[in-house]
Amino acid sequence: MSDRRLRVVALDAPGFGGSPALEPARYHPHALADLVPALLDALELERVGFMGYSWGGDVGCHVAARYPGRVGALVLLDAGYRDPPFDPAVPYEQRLEQNRELAACTEGVCVDPAVIAAVEHGIAQALPSTTRARLSLPVLLVADAAATEDDLASFRVDVPQAEVIPREPGHNVLVAGGAATVRAIGDWLEAR
Repeated sequence: MSDRRLRVVALDAPGFGGSPALEPARYHPHALADLVPALLDALELERVGFMGYSWGGDVGCHVAARYPGRVGALVLLDAGYRDPPFDPAVPYEQRLEQNRELAACTEGVCVDPAVIAAVEHGIAQALPSTTRARLSLPVLLVADAAATEDDLASFRVDVPQAEVIPREPGHNVLVAGGAATVRAIGDWLEAR
């Protein structure tokens, strides 16, 4: 966002990109959210806008709910408005076995099946919807065009201050929306 007064710091989640994986239990959204204050301190950032895509947005809901003094705005990129369909009763070991059987590559990015299993297990234990009542900060949602009206209506009831910008086709709404979506997000963040 070079044409704005915004500083963007992009991070790899644990076990993705260049970041080392964590122990499976540390993928619980509360444990991941608890990593953020130390990271912000290390970057000498007191209060930030948090933007997350997919699972990163679901975790962002937990970050904003747990650390409202550190997050001033939340941008959800096809995240947070519906819960992933993961059964909390399924043990991690079963998820690991299921993920070993599936291809662990999406959009050319390969991730260890143990990390995927830990992500699924963690988010099943603390769904993003459990944070909504505590989201009192400004929230911007960019949802996939396939998002149901029921999911969006429920999200709007739970997070009445949320703004929803026009939905983009496909889960990767930032890429699908291109420069116009990036500008809209930049405008929204800059206004906050």
